[in-house]
Amino acid sequence: DPSALDLSVKGRSDLINFWDLRLTDVKLDLKMKDGRLFIPEFSSKPYGGAVLASLDMDLTQQNPPYTMSLSLEDIDLSKLAPDTDFKDKPVSGKGLLKSNIRGYGKNPETIKGEGFIFIKGGSLWEIPLLKGIADLLFMPNLSSIVFDEVSAHFAVANNAISTSDLKLHSQSIGLLVEGSVFFNGALDLLVTTSISENFAKSTSEFERLAGALLAEAGQLVGRIKVGGTIKNTEYKFMPFPIDKILKDKVKELLGGFF
Repeated sequence: DPSALDLSVKGRSDLINFWDLRLTDVKLDLKMKDGRLFIPEFSSKPYGGAVLASLDMDLTQQNPPYTMSLSLEDIDLSKLAPDTDFKDKPVSGKGLLKSNIRGYGKNPETIKGEGFIFIKGGSLWEIPLLKGIADLLFMPNLSSIVFDEVSAHFAVANNAISTSDLKLHSQSIGLLVEGSVFFNGALDLLVTTSISENFAKSTSEFERLAGALLAEAGQLVGRIKVGGTIKNTEYKFMPFPIDKILKDKVKELLGGFF
């Protein structure tokens, strides 16, 4: 009976492989007492950055409740990518993530939480969602764009990760992403795009792009609905004319980015 254990363990390792990820300089502090599993510190220094996590779980209950915190700082995405599905892809940037999660046992439908993500100097166009948007915009040269900043607050609830303020900013293009990615892979996202008209004019597809988007304050602005699943993603332009909601989004993009 694990709940009857009374122990305290501290460990350290130069390297641990976890789901193909290489965690270096690992430190673990684990305690069990009165049916409570408590990890006040799990730390590592992978990929040029730092990871810090903690866990508190009540093993006396049949469906153990738990709380978990996770912090990632200064993770070098170019070093991380080779150990993921993005190996051999030009993915780069420095990433930060903070999150707090709670739930019960192995039931994903009970997971709730919140967090924040920030990436600086991000070359991210090989990520499937962004690659699909670039294709829809007839602008393959978007792959050369490096985002100065990427940031989002997110919430975890109802079998999904949701956001209302995922912003990707560069001097040439800004994206605002709202909606949810569900645990089963389903997507329900709305992407507001704002592309510098000067940048768009430098592409070979300016006429097609201008026909699909709306000119607003020196920007070409549009909305893209992203549905389907992560494996089979569907993209389509949302219709115009602009309504009050879209005007607010344009104002937010232009005010926040340009």
